[in-house]
Amino acid sequence: MNGSEQSQLSPEELSRLLHAAVDPVRPSPEAYQRIRAGVERRGRFRIPLLAAGGAVLAGLVVLTVLLMRPSPSSQVVEPASRLSLTPGTAAQSDPSVGTSGTGTTPRGSSTPDPSQSATLPVLTPPVNPMSTRPTTPSSTGPDENSPTRPPLTGGRPAIAGDVDGDGKADTVRLAGATVEVALSRGETATVTLRDGATATKWAGFDLDGDGFSELVVQTGSSGGVNQFAVLRFMALDQISELDDTAAQPVTTGTISTGSTTTGTGFSCSASGIQLVVGTSTDGGANYDVTTTTIAATMDGLTKVGTPLRSTLPAASATPSFAARCGSWSS
Repeated sequence: MNGSEQSQLSPEELSRLLHAAVDPVRPSPEAYQRIRAGVERRGRFRIPLLAAGGAVLAGLVVLTVLLMRPSPSSQVVEPASRLSLTPGTAAQSDPSVGTSGTGTTPRGSSTPDPSQSATLPVLTPPVNPMSTRPTTPSSTGPDENSPTRPPLTGGRPAIAGDVDGDGKADTVRLAGATVEVALSRGETATVTLRDGATATKWAGFDLDGDGFSELVVQTGSSGGVNQFAVLRFMALDQISELDDTAAQPVTTGTISTGSTTTGTGFSCSASGIQLVVGTSTDGGANYDVTTTTIAATMDGLTKVGTPLRSTLPAASATPSFAARCGSWSS
């Protein structure tokens, strides 16, 4: 109704109309129950909606992370080629080794990189001709070669008297305390024995199986006992007398003191010199024999291992009281 219509209503009529409009919204228990039921109904739908919204948000986050990650490369990566030590060749990497975005590359399925087939620089280790010796099928024993020795061209062990290791026997001359070796390579090596020594005979034997023959030289004799020295080839113009670092001299012979008889001797082998010392206290019927091995090294005559002891009758013991080292020359 407009303003003119309201002005035409009587006060009673206006009051009646106002009461009719206000009465329906007056508070009552029924109205309260309707309001509470509406609130509970809306609450039951709110929790599932919130959970669904959280799940959607989490899915969006995961999708965003996946989209932002870089895609895996499908390019095959091979290890770098190894340098070859053989002149004129270049080692290639194993085609079965590689990685890609889909897993391990099957053998032979990778495409070779043209840059890998290029010739690589060849690395050749330096070779010192004075310290390298070729080996032969007959090589046995340790290599005790000095860096100053010439290359070995003979076999192992060396033949008797092959001092310089070229497969040929060399010429040995004895002159008082001097031992001279004319090498088949063309050089001459000389050594002067210790004071009071006189070289009377010699034998050549490779005492360590390295392809160079040592010289065993008798240097004197006294009271039925013969003394010997061991000479070793050091360089083309040098041979040296080895020191007796084992403190067991190389001797042969038999001496008696009262009822005790002592005999000494030695034998040569590719593993050294076997020194034999036998002692008898029953008039020479039986001997307590001790056998000791000494090695001919650059440092001198060195004891090796543990001595062997046994008791032998004279018939078995006395033959070892001699110099058993091949053929002897004077």
